[in-house]
Amino acid sequence: MKNQLDCGETLRYINRKLSHPANRRKLSISLDVFATGTFNGHNLADAGEQFKLLLDTWLDFGLEEFDSTVGHVIKRSGCGCGKLDRIGPKKCTTSANCEVDAFINGLKTEAEGLREFLKSETRFPKTSEISKAEKTLNDWLSDGKLPSTTDPCLTVGDMLIALESLGIPAFYTQNAKESQHFCCVQEQTMIVHRETGDETRLASARKSWPAYT
Repeated sequence: MKNQLDCGETLRYINRKLSHPANRRKLSISLDVFATGTFNGHNLADAGEQFKLLLDTWLDFGLEEFDSTVGHVIKRSGCGCGKLDRIGPKKCTTSANCEVDAFINGLKTEAEGLREFLKSETRFPKTSEISKAEKTLNDWLSDGKLPSTTDPCLTVGDMLIALESLGIPAFYTQNAKESQHFCCVQEQTMIVHRETGDETRLASARKSWPAYT
């Protein structure tokens, strides 16, 4: 019973701590990790112990395993926080090593195209994050506000990732509501992660994509 109770308490803790809508992605990832660690082929009786062992393994070897499975890391944005050897505060670094401003300035034409698409698009509902991306683009392009002063990696991270992926034919995502906007304007095939199996939407058919809501 103790291991079952531990699992229940962990699940309630995850839901309680990440209940705010702003933590939607963290909640989804945490629940996915929890399900993988506790119920993936294990009996409930020993799920708690299995989960502890899995977490210990990830803590010891997780980054090494990640590095071994990733063939190429895109560093186009030059994000200063990504260069830190530790997790920083919940705001973008003011380090001189941050190259986000130069990255955005080098993509002015693409950023303008994305802004115009977001302004005119009516087929896909705008989430709060997409509305924030549209406003941020306008601040950068029309008002001359430096991207680095708006904490872009924290506030519009999905948009920066989308801009980094320019030229890549397929985009793999867990955030279909946001990615459908970016993939459509950038003519990318969108592969959406689902526990029941990944869904693929071909770029060639993007004009008829139904909306994720």
